Amino acid sequence: MISLAKVLKPHGLDGAVKVSPIFYEFNFKKLKNVYFYDKSQRKSKLTIKYVKNLNNFYILKFNEINSPEEAENLKNKELLIEREEYIDLLKNILILTDLIGLNVVDDSTGEILGVVTEVEDYGAKPIITLSNSGLSYMVPFVDEIIRFSKSENVLKVNKKRFDEVKI
Repeated sequence: MISLAKVLKPHGLDGAVKVSPIFYEFNFKKLKNVYFYDKSQRKSKLTIKYVKNLNNFYILKFNEINSPEEAENLKNKELLIEREEYIDLLKNILILTDLIGLNVVDDSTGEILGVVTEVEDYGAKPIITLSNSGLSYMVPFVDEIIRFSKSENVLKVNKKRFDEVKI
């Protein structure tokens, strides 16, 4: 079983829940079922009725949950999928922890600016920490500043934007 998201709270009157995804830009609309472990640690299956995107979160409605009170029982639970489903759905998905150890390069010169040492996700956009020669910089992981090049297995940075926002 692979963890996909954490249930934050009930949403609305029909038993939907607001979830925070673990993977960057994962498309929950392709899922049919998810699982969670109940209080007695039994694996329970939920069938997805609908999915709504809400900024960096998702609203999920399950056939089996029909009230805010029932949805409250899912609060803080991890939603899981079977490993076989995970492999198919995540072929082209960027897993943030896989960025650790990658080189960060200037997209115009190819100069290595550092290595990713940490990735944190505080809810808005993930924050990448890169280190070089004892110095560390933090930068939001947004396309206009930094992007992943799968073919080169590096992070490419718009140096001008990077210099404007780095901390």
